[in-house]
Amino acid sequence: MEWIIKECVETAGCELEVSAAFIGEDVLICLKGGERPHLGCVVQTEPRVSLTGDGSVSATSSVLNFPGHKDGFERAGKESGLHRGIS
Repeated sequence: MEWIIKECVETAGCELEVSAAFIGEDVLICLKGGERPHLGCVVQTEPRVSLTGDGSVSATSSVLNFPGHKDGFERAGKESGLHRGIS
């Protein structure tokens, strides 16, 4: 697996790194940072035809939060833009 994107940013006093790689026809995106590395949340997203009926593409996501994390709440509304950049 070769990382095709690797970008580091600092925001709110915290360093974050986002990386992306193709795994077959799938895309793996990893967001990491903070003072103590660990897994807090895993999200699987599958593109599908939108429920609006207009033929546009949307996505269905499954979220697995580890105890003490609220990543699913922070992610809500942000995932919809992610699949648009991936063809």
